[in-house]
Amino acid sequence: MKMPSPERIGTADYCSQIVKIMQHNTLVGITIVDQKMHQIIRVNQALCKMLGYRKKELLGKTMFDITHPDDMEISYKHAMKIWDDEHCYSKIIKRYSKKDGGFIWAESEGFLLKDNADNGILSVTFIKDITKETTLSSSTPLSISSNPASSSQENPDIDVNKLLSDEINKRKLIYNQLMVSYENEKKLRKRIQTEMKSRLEFTRIVVHDLKTPLTSIISSSGVLSNIAADGKYKALASNIYESTMNLNIRLDELLDMAQCEVRDPKLNKSRFNIKEMLEHIISIQQEICNTNHIVFNIVIAPEVTFIIADEDRLKQILDNLIDNAIKYSADSGIISINISHDQNNVLFSISDSGIGIEPGEIKNIFKPYYRVENRQRKLQGLGLGLSIVRTYVKLHGGRIWVESECGKGTTFLFTIPQPPSKATPA
Repeated sequence: MKMPSPERIGTADYCSQIVKIMQHNTLVGITIVDQKMHQIIRVNQALCKMLGYRKKELLGKTMFDITHPDDMEISYKHAMKIWDDEHCYSKIIKRYSKKDGGFIWAESEGFLLKDNADNGILSVTFIKDITKETTLSSSTPLSISSNPASSSQENPDIDVNKLLSDEINKRKLIYNQLMVSYENEKKLRKRIQTEMKSRLEFTRIVVHDLKTPLTSIISSSGVLSNIAADGKYKALASNIYESTMNLNIRLDELLDMAQCEVRDPKLNKSRFNIKEMLEHIISIQQEICNTNHIVFNIVIAPEVTFIIADEDRLKQILDNLIDNAIKYSADSGIISINISHDQNNVLFSISDSGIGIEPGEIKNIFKPYYRVENRQRKLQGLGLGLSIVRTYVKLHGGRIWVESECGKGTTFLFTIPQPPSKATPA
């Protein structure tokens, strides 16, 4: 509704214009309120139709009498801005109560009229029903404007539609930004996957090319160490065999780590005898244990004689942990291996009597390529063994942790979940 500002014309002329508008306007509700009594002294038929009142029922009421109870606070601020000598104007979106108990959403635009002595005498309010527009938006926030220069020239319909349009545009912008981020992330992920696959393929080629000559060296040095009569040559042949076997293990670890970085290996679970597996692993290490006078103390609970897991992966887990225990156990040390049943898990514990690990190092012990400082003098390999162990334990749905005390040894513990019905021996 386009209305002139009262400051630009005389008060009498302005009132005359309002009366004419009130007589002819059938869309916008209009009230005139006496500022001394704060009562409605004039009202047009359009407002009566909006609220379901007759004119004489509205005359003498205050604007608060026809305001929705929940909007009293913001309506009071609205009135204060109209009555304030500095502003003399306010525009608000609020609810008006109807005679039948319902309400309408409306845009209310109020002006203060002053006499020649600059005293406020009347306030005029223009009320536009925006219930239909407001229903289109799930919720319309109440708002106050105190800028008559801009607001008095606006159609109330435009503000509500603009509010909805702005909200839609904001959501479109957010959606578009999310889509751009998603596409960028998808491209980045695809590029990383391609690079990882290329790395894996490169590692496979390198490992294959190195293993081919290693196989010949291992087999030849093994035969030489068995048939050499001279003790000196026998020792040299044994050194070559052990070194190449160690290199072969490191290559396997490198390939395993590369595969784990690209994707989680698939588990091939089966039911097997854990005691037989453990005896086989220890028999391979028996020679070095005898040389260093290391003794095994093994306790396997009867109810976990059989286990369900990926046999190859579990063997690799135990190989790595037992190998570590042997490396860091002192001469004439004891390695304790305990396998027990803990609820629906099989609990493994491998303890050595070695130099232990500093508390600050434990949090890093399972990181790839990490080497514990106080063990470097004895450490061989790339620092991948424990990282691979953790990966395979997690693949089984288990967890792994370490307990250690410097100078007294280290204990690695891990769990392998078991189906409840198959956790007991057959």
